[in-house]
Amino acid sequence: MMNRQPVVIIGGGWAGLSAATRLVENGCPVTLFERSNSPGGRASSFYENELGEWLDNGPHIVIGAYTAARRLLQVWGSAAGISYAEGNAIPWLYPNGKIIRLKLGGSGGKFSALTSLLSFGGMPVSDRLKTIRALDALVRWADVDLTGETTVADFLARYDIKPGGCGGLWDALTTAVMNGPPYLVGLHPIIKAIKEGLLVGGDSGRIGIPTRPFKSLYIDPAVEYLTGQGVEMRLDSSIDAIQTSRQGALSGVISGDSVFRAKQVISAVPPLELLRLLPEPVKGQPFFSRFTEFEYAPIVAVHLSFDAPVLPVRFGYIPDSFTQWIFARGIRESEGWSQLSAAISYAPRKNETSSTIIGAQVLDDVRRVLPSARRVEVKYLKVVRTVRATVLLKPGSESLRPPPETPVNGLYLAGDWCGTGLPATIESAARSGDAAARAAMKGDAPEE
Repeated sequence: MMNRQPVVIIGGGWAGLSAATRLVENGCPVTLFERSNSPGGRASSFYENELGEWLDNGPHIVIGAYTAARRLLQVWGSAAGISYAEGNAIPWLYPNGKIIRLKLGGSGGKFSALTSLLSFGGMPVSDRLKTIRALDALVRWADVDLTGETTVADFLARYDIKPGGCGGLWDALTTAVMNGPPYLVGLHPIIKAIKEGLLVGGDSGRIGIPTRPFKSLYIDPAVEYLTGQGVEMRLDSSIDAIQTSRQGALSGVISGDSVFRAKQVISAVPPLELLRLLPEPVKGQPFFSRFTEFEYAPIVAVHLSFDAPVLPVRFGYIPDSFTQWIFARGIRESEGWSQLSAAISYAPRKNETSSTIIGAQVLDDVRRVLPSARRVEVKYLKVVRTVRATVLLKPGSESLRPPPETPVNGLYLAGDWCGTGLPATIESAARSGDAAARAAMKGDAPEE
């Protein structure tokens, strides 16, 4: 193991940190370059002086089926920062404080998971039966277009499930895990997510909510673990170019005026950033040029603080609303939480709606479903927009997603946008980083 070549990792998001962790666990020397002053990528934190606290650029959840992400939190020593207090139930928040819980999965197995949907009072019995038939078909790959050209809405229409129907269940699923509405996103990625989480039951369906900002949940613990294992973390150090030899093999990376020779490089940055780093002859190859075809989806987070508790549950979904998810922040007080973070997937772009209008709409939605929020003062409201939060996995996008290996010998790819079969989530990023590390170690293995 000690004779392995050093591996350079570009990017310190979940994918890069996952790759670095797997490599050091196998005795590989690693140098990680991150252009910002802290790892985290698109799941990062910033310090808000007005509040005196760290805020995340967008709230996330961790379900029990996130095996790779949860393993990393265990390795980094921060798994206790995830609360599973809600079990496998998602609170549906309705006007005037009404709450109905949707149970994901059951005690275990597909039958138990499907049966649990029958108790959901948020949709008519007829819609529950339609949903069960549709979910059962997905598990059996029945009525699934194997060409990958079907949207979620196309599939649902076969079961007479109309847009916005079933109490908003399908809208909630697709926007949460695919960052896009059912009429726009492809069916294939969500099938694996449903089969691994919603329909497995038991621990796989548990909903985990971070109780700390990302900085203390995983960023600082990951840095402490990796540097303690000998990883060289070069923060505030951007990579300007990836170098290849005349034969097309990897030769190193350029950062500022410095050239770092390397035979093994894992790129853990988004597709457009990767293309910017590649030499012209390489980026023109069909393997890489297809990455320009990806489209992107924005996410907006709105952080609010009230002068008294308003949210009685740790998180919840608001059906048929501009605001989709609400999460609690900080410490629970006697009657709930006074600090909230709202999330809007596939949010309006900056040229479509202003941050002021978004903030006002979220506040209206919160007050509509949480009556106590109408009687207290808003102390703080901040809108955070991530323009290219994830790739938008429309029908046909699966053919764009690459494996970890590339035509450039020694160059490997990682990121939530890569070919994991999952939607572009934290779990997809974690699995892709692990796969890229394994591919790099396999490529560096001595010949027999």
